[in-house]
Parts: sequence; structure tokens; C-alpha cells
Amino acid sequence: MLICFSVQNFMSFKETQSLNMIAGKYSRHKEHLKNANGRNVLAAAGIYGANASGKSNLCEAIDFSRGIAVGNPLRRKITKRYFRLSKEFSEKPGVFEYRLLANEKVYDYGFAIDYRKSRIVSEWLYRHEGKKEVCLFVREDHDSDYSVEGEVKEPFLDNFRGEVSDKLAGETILSQVSYYVKKSSKVLMEMKHVYEWFERVHVITPTSRYVMTNAIASEEGIRKKFEKELIDFDTGILALENGTKKFDVEEWDLTDDFKKKLNKDSEAGKVNVLIGSDAGYLFLEKNEEGEITYKKVLMNHGDPEELFEMEDESDGTKRLFDYIPMLYKRPESCVFVVDELDRCMHTNLVVAFLERFFAYHRNDSSQIVFTTHDTNIMDLDLLRQDEIWFVERDQEHATKLYSLDSYKVRFDKVIDRDYRIGRFGGVPRIPALYQEDLDD
Repeated sequence: MLICFSVQNFMSFKETQSLNMIAGKYSRHKEHLKNANGRNVLAAAGIYGANASGKSNLCEAIDFSRGIAVGNPLRRKITKRYFRLSKEFSEKPGVFEYRLLANEKVYDYGFAIDYRKSRIVSEWLYRHEGKKEVCLFVREDHDSDYSVEGEVKEPFLDNFRGEVSDKLAGETILSQVSYYVKKSSKVLMEMKHVYEWFERVHVITPTSRYVMTNAIASEEGIRKKFEKELIDFDTGILALENGTKKFDVEEWDLTDDFKKKLNKDSEAGKVNVLIGSDAGYLFLEKNEEGEITYKKVLMNHGDPEELFEMEDESDGTKRLFDYIPMLYKRPESCVFVVDELDRCMHTNLVVAFLERFFAYHRNDSSQIVFTTHDTNIMDLDLLRQDEIWFVERDQEHATKLYSLDSYKVRFDKVIDRDYRIGRFGGVPRIPALYQEDLDD
């Protein structure tokens, strides 16, 4: 469960800004509250703001930091990720911190990075025990000489002490724990729980696609779930079916080495390969005739003799294929971060999706953080006051993040009109158009 996320000196974020999921004292929508060791935490955060105000950058900050936490190295070029409108910020660290609930315990995990050297300069993990904080580890860079202190005394931490390689300087201690964890080590198991929490943070961008689309019809339980939701969302799809297509190597942008391996495997009769594509993963296999084929989900719109492929569907329907997996009941709760939830979607569909999300996850700890421009969702019959957030660009062009909760709005207030006229900020400031403008 996400309790709070803070970011500093990343893209449009200059000073520290925090998305705090701790619930206020409102009595409505109590079904949106999750218990985090005695504290009420919100199920959702809907973020509004003008174009270019920083909404997408918040999602990017979560995605970027999540990736580093689980093992994406800093060796790639990151020199332009700092707040570039103040030159001195190129020399300041980018800081990312999470307060989270993992395995029924509250932790603070974060790190700071040096953009110029592409290295981690600080990393920390604390466990909360009531009002007490226990330091599991703190890693600090002292002019390329690292120290690691804390409750964790495992030998592998010696790899991160002293002068370390550029590779390890760009990787987190947390990302290494899965290689060394032993069930006999209680503290390493704690770290592993935090690592696994980050693996369950899923960021969905306007261009991302559900990668398992072509496997939907192969699994009956998943197929029935998709069919039910697609029918309820009035897409015109009545059923999903498996289609088999021949795989033509020349139609795909594959490396020469991969083509050679595929041909070699085909000759040996053992093709069983997974490759990525714009339409999701393809599972290649060899049929009885010796042809390389793959399964592809097909849509039945009422005529079983005339089935449709994904590229035939509307952009809104394609988006629903990305969203429906968020409605699964899962053994482990997840945090879903969706940039532009309303993209290509009718307002009624977005409202219905959120209502279903809250209903399906009423008894678990899954949460959704989303950005949107759709003011019809800014409805206190759908969301709590403390679940509505705004971003605004200040005079330095830095992003400020704040909640509707700070305005103390009544529960029966119709707030979308007040937002559009600028009462809460977070809207574009467009000057009036005068006759002399038209005469130019």
C-alpha cells in the first residue's frame, strides 16, 4: 500500500512535493479507506491540472524511481532529468522517497541520485515501530567512498562499501536483495517484502499496452472476465476467441541472430518462443505442418464468421483492454498509476471503471493514482475531497502539488464549475481575445 510519495529535483519538480494518501476526517466513502497499521489510507488519488503543469511528470517520477528501486541501473543517460530552469539544480541530487505498507509493516524507502555522474549518492530504508524508527540501512557516498550502516549486517553489503564499481554505484541495495535473501535472515526477508512491493507498482501511460492481450482467449477464467467487462462497458464485443496466424519472419523487425535461432529451432522442431510486439507478446510455436504460428485474440461482434482483430477496434476499446486487468482480484494488492485515465474514453466509461475498481478492491489494499482532464469525474459522489488533487505551475515554472482537502469544501458542493473558473487553481490561464487580436 502506498502511504506517501515525495519527489524533489526531477523534471518540473523543483522543491519537494508530496502525494500523501493518508485520509482526512471526512465521513463519506468509508469504503475507500484502507487500514495501514491503524491509519486510514485512501484508495485513490485523482490529479487535475493544466497542460504542461506536471501531471505526467508525477507519473514519470513514480515510474522512474520504481524502476531504479527494482534494478534498472543508472548507466543510461539521465543528465537532463533535473529541474533544468535553475542551472544550479544540475549539481543537486534528485530525491525520491516512499512511505509504504509491506507485509503489514510500514517502511520509509528512498534514494538520491547524482545526475551528472549517474550514480546513487544516498539510499535508506527505515521500519516504523509505533513512534520509533528503526534504520535497516543507510548508504552514503562520501566523495566516491561509500558507507553502509544500520541493522542489516549481511556480508553482501560489503560490495557497496568503499570505492565501488560504476555498475554498483548506479544500482540500489534493494535491487540486490533477491540474489542474497535467505529465509533464515529475518531482516533480508523484510527487505525482500519491500522489493516485492515495488514489483506490484504498475504504471500505465497513454502509449503503453497490456502485453498479455494475445493470451486472453487461451485462459478460460481470464477470457470470461474480459468478456463480461467488455459487454458491460458496451463495446459491442460479445465474445473473445483464439485465432491462429502464420508467423512470417520477414514481416517483423528481428535481429539476424534471432532469425537464425528461430530457423534453427524450427528445423529441430522445438519452437516455443515469446517475443514482444506493439499488440502485446506473441507466443510462437510450431504446428503439425511444420509452420511457425502464434495465437491472436479475436473479437466477436455478433457474427462468428466475421471476427475482428485488435487493430480493427476503436482507441477506447483498446484502452479498456489495458484497464480490465486492474479489475482482477489478486492474491497481492497492487498500486496502479494511470496517466490520462480518460484518454479516448467516454465520461460514463471512466466513472463506471472507477466504480468497479472501488467495488472489486473493497476488501484488499489495491489503490489507483490517476491523472485526468475530465471534470465530470470531479464529483464528490464518486471521490472524497482528499482524493482530489491539483498540480499547478508556479512563477518559476515548477510544479506544485496540493489537495482539494486544503480548501475544506462541503461534501454536497458541486465543485467542477468552481474548478473550471479557477477557484482551486490548476487550470490554464488564457487571456481574453480582443478585436485588435482579430485585426492583426
